[in-house]
Amino acid sequence: MDVTSAQSLATLNEICPNILPFAQLPRPYDAMPTTFNFPVMYETLDMNGDDFVITMSDGTFTRPVCAFLDPANEPNEMHTVTIIGHFGGRLEGTWPEAIEVVGHTLKLWNNVARTILPARGLKLERTTGGNLW
Repeated sequence: MDVTSAQSLATLNEICPNILPFAQLPRPYDAMPTTFNFPVMYETLDMNGDDFVITMSDGTFTRPVCAFLDPANEPNEMHTVTIIGHFGGRLEGTWPEAIEVVGHTLKLWNNVARTILPARGLKLERTTGGNLW
């Protein structure tokens, strides 16, 4: 049975219907957990990955092909979005330098102040450790 550490490939194909079945991919996708300080409001997450843009080490930009909260999808765990896409690697000679929320709809729930926070504009940079995240 084909599985990842968190989900079976069949489950990932159900979660990410806009991409090829994993068995038919010309090369594997990468998964990148992206953790926020506050829980993500699930209904505001664009499952196609359009909320995020990744700046690569060569200055190019890429977008995920899928985004989801599984496996950490319980109310007290909804801080991490898993994004799926091609994010470089040793063979390509590139790697992610920054990830930014560019979507207008993604919202976070400030469970201390009990307010909704827009996530647009939040940015995590490899060199700074993400002081804007």
